[in-house]
Amino acid sequence: MATSPQKQVAVATTSSIDTNNHDLVSSLSGPSMEYTRPFTDLKNLQPSTLAAIQSTFGYEYMSKVQSSVLSTLPTSRDLLVKAKTGTGKTLAFLVAALESLMALPDVESIKMKGKIGCVIIAPTRELALQISEEAAKLLGPLGWGVQHLVGGYGKGGQLDRISKEPAEFIVATPGRMKDLLGNNEFAAKIKESKILVLDEADTILQLGFRKELDTILETMPKDRQTFLFSATVDSKMDSLLEVALHKKSKERQGPIIVDTVGSKDINLNLATRQGYCFAPYEAHVALVRRIINDHLLSDMDFVHEQTLLSKPKASPSGGAPTQPKMAPVNTHKNKIMVFLPTTRGAQMYAKVFARLSMGKELSVFEIHSAKGQRERTLTSRNFKNINTPAVLFTSDISARGVDYPGVGMVIQVGAPLSLDHYIHRIGRTGRGDRKLKDKKGGAGEEEQGKGVLILGQLDEGFIEHQLKPSPLFSVVKREEQYSDWESVVLGESLDRGFKKALSKVDEKLAKSAYTAFLGYNLTVGPKIGSTDRKRILESADDYISAFGVQERPAVSTSFLERMGFMKHRLPALENGEEATRQEHEYELVDGSFPTVNTRITRSHINNADRSTDELDEEEFGEGVDQGLDQREPEQQSRMSRKKRQEAFEEKIGLPETEYIKINEAEWEDFIEFKPGMPKLIEKLHSPKRMGHFGNRPSKKTSKIFSNNDGW
Repeated sequence: MATSPQKQVAVATTSSIDTNNHDLVSSLSGPSMEYTRPFTDLKNLQPSTLAAIQSTFGYEYMSKVQSSVLSTLPTSRDLLVKAKTGTGKTLAFLVAALESLMALPDVESIKMKGKIGCVIIAPTRELALQISEEAAKLLGPLGWGVQHLVGGYGKGGQLDRISKEPAEFIVATPGRMKDLLGNNEFAAKIKESKILVLDEADTILQLGFRKELDTILETMPKDRQTFLFSATVDSKMDSLLEVALHKKSKERQGPIIVDTVGSKDINLNLATRQGYCFAPYEAHVALVRRIINDHLLSDMDFVHEQTLLSKPKASPSGGAPTQPKMAPVNTHKNKIMVFLPTTRGAQMYAKVFARLSMGKELSVFEIHSAKGQRERTLTSRNFKNINTPAVLFTSDISARGVDYPGVGMVIQVGAPLSLDHYIHRIGRTGRGDRKLKDKKGGAGEEEQGKGVLILGQLDEGFIEHQLKPSPLFSVVKREEQYSDWESVVLGESLDRGFKKALSKVDEKLAKSAYTAFLGYNLTVGPKIGSTDRKRILESADDYISAFGVQERPAVSTSFLERMGFMKHRLPALENGEEATRQEHEYELVDGSFPTVNTRITRSHINNADRSTDELDEEEFGEGVDQGLDQREPEQQSRMSRKKRQEAFEEKIGLPETEYIKINEAEWEDFIEFKPGMPKLIEKLHSPKRMGHFGNRPSKKTSKIFSNNDGW
């Protein structure tokens, strides 16, 4: 399609993929957030598609990825698209899939016979639901059905909905799709589908869904058309590209390759202003409140300025007042997202800030893996739709791909697991929002978001080890206005409402947040050069004190042993012989640590053989709340249960007819893996039998007989 030089967009280099040489991917120069080319330039699209885009979304101008992809249509070739997060690629692949289906000679049979035309795979539930909503808006008026398949909902109900309702487009997570392919009727429909879209393909691989992808690719027909969208295309993607995309051959052409990032560019919209500050952990809660308040005040000032601009000006000749040419409305600054590294941390912050008065109307939301999927979906929808100031406290499950309109500020508390996590989080603001237009249609100022990273004592290495080696280092600046954290803490300490909110922190949740903090920093520490366990313990004290908790929560010695916060020594015996394993004594890294179950009578389990997701949920919290949470609940249960059962049987090591010693850390496992003894389970739940006094665990060890005798 010919275009004028001013409208020309460097699109798509046509080439076969050499997975060992990604220099074949074309590099498009210039910022990826360009909105200079109108949709009406695309004479190659169906008129109904263009009308749906304009009537449903109200978009006039395309982003670069949209222009690059849509200019290649219609095509029967595969697409490999490299695009930054938040640049409008969802609409790009939806329109590409729609145009490809409409170009098929048997397109009417897809609708008439209830076939599945397009399968879209997204890495997370939240992203899949968002794509489903956007697809329904675009495709519904055109007569195409859209269904989503994600975990947290019954598989039977989802299969029933697909069989009874229009479902030409399916949006699914990898785990749920693999589960449903076990249904023969559903698998037969997938085998006849025409198009496969892999969105955030790099993230799908990072979250460990390669086996699920292989199953999906094997089920899909060989002659399908594949659209693969990814923020990065590197050597880690080679094996996926080999099996997902068609190579160039005599029978068919290779994939069209579109790169809107470039080899030296950063996978981030650099219109977002970014900064970081250092403050001890005890100051973090107060500092988060100060940053939120500052942002809300600046938002109020902005609204006031725009109100003054929009007021009619008196005419010099004394006639009727004249209207200004441009009266922009603030729609991009009144929502805030606060990312915490653990589920328990997100819960703690949300509960504290829900009780605080922030000086103006402020709604508080929370999303993390401790919430059920239905509740997460409802919360996400409400946060998207709310127009008044709001703050969302969340873990990394909200960091990838989810688009919340109107987010003007992203606060990250603590070091992210990696630079990629930082980029995905900060990408929730400054996303692909269209520029404001004046009455003549000209472009106005583009709205920009802002991000602040708060680093504590253990997190300083993130700058040196993660940020500094990347091109992003020149973009992220030190936030000097928050360097005087002492005055921030002093100011908040004088606020009686702030003290009152901290005084109501739940003791059990505080303990879980405390142990989750320990576990997370053991995970992220090696990546940023912070592995001193004693320093981690001391920092955990500061972390919990920010919530008004002045004493360390008591945790079990089994937890401390597994996490490496205890070291054992062999006591010297009188006869000079070496002590046995059972006679080991344990010494804490910090000898003043309060514990329960101080004697460990079970077999030692090497921490090196246990991954973080196997550690006790109650003690460790969620730890790293991202990869594991993205898997479907059936897989989580199946994977962790098997390993935990093996560990439990190793701990017991005795025939069922003999008695065992069991302590606070083990009895729930005993219930789970010995379900055939209802009377025993009842007695285990009895506080008197277990020596409990209220909710306080006893240091006593109870003898329990597996044959239900001896009580």
